[in-house]
Amino acid sequence: MTFRWSRAVMLGAVVATICGAVAGPAEAQLIRRSRDGNTLLIDPIRCQTDYQVRQAIAAQGFTHIFLNAPIEDRIRARATRGKTVYQIDYNRCRGRFIDVQPLRPAD
Repeated sequence: MTFRWSRAVMLGAVVATICGAVAGPAEAQLIRRSRDGNTLLIDPIRCQTDYQVRQAIAAQGFTHIFLNAPIEDRIRARATRGKTVYQIDYNRCRGRFIDVQPLRPAD
């Protein structure tokens, strides 16, 4: 009787360890640390992909779009419109432009 009980406990511990090892990395992808050290929960299903961000920026008349790595829910891009290169701050989870600043004349 004692042998069966300890075997069940060991099996339960192994299953719990495996489930924790599998779920940990998936949950870690949803958690981001903000610049001031707070923890944020980012929902990737609600945030736009790089392709969708490029399409939104292009829809505003920009070309030659280069994206930087996203920080939290924001992404910074460099793009050209007319004869000027702009720096664009874009909220990829809300789909909104935060700031657009001219950088330099286009070559």
